[in-house]
Amino acid sequence: MEIFLINIDEISANEFKKMQDSIEETILKEISAIKVKQERNRRIASSYFLKVLLRDKLNIPFERIEIAENQYGKKKCLNDVNLHFNISHSGKWVAIAFSNYPVGIDIEEMLEIEFKEVIPFFTYEEQAYLNSLKEDKKFSFYRMWTAKESYMKYTGLGFNLDLNSFSVPLQESGKVKTKNFMTKERPLISSFLLDENYYISVCSDQVNNKDVIFINN
Repeated sequence: MEIFLINIDEISANEFKKMQDSIEETILKEISAIKVKQERNRRIASSYFLKVLLRDKLNIPFERIEIAENQYGKKKCLNDVNLHFNISHSGKWVAIAFSNYPVGIDIEEMLEIEFKEVIPFFTYEEQAYLNSLKEDKKFSFYRMWTAKESYMKYTGLGFNLDLNSFSVPLQESGKVKTKNFMTKERPLISSFLLDENYYISVCSDQVNNKDVIFINN
């Protein structure tokens, strides 16, 4: 597995303009409707670098790359359906994961948050663990939240999956527990800190051998 990280703060206005010129008109129209500049830049960078990485991995021309979405918005490359990828972005970072297996990735900037409003979305096991912590609750919360999102994206269902239907590892790595986990294969989740201000979680059938590659930082 490879995880590519792009720092949008290192991209100039001229570079963003060049990237826009290579993005399909329909996608660019969606991006242009976004009011927050940083979010527009994250979307531009993710759209552009995804195609750059697919071009290099598949050794095909940029303009021949075909990307489709399922009904819940998860993307796949029609040129090679066995090459799995997933995208996430937050703050100044865009993260793109590639794997030979279905994969989900989530990155979150660790902003201040009112835990009491969010913790009820976790399972009883997860809530009990978070409520038992005396220190570093923010770090543990974001580790587990990114883990939950990475699994939801792994399944291809996103937020159409009930947050209470599965539990993520209470530590930085381990298997997902679903309500019927005895009858289903359980993917693995691996989580790690980035820049001390971001948490990243990746979910796939194999996550032990992962390379983290900074493209422009």
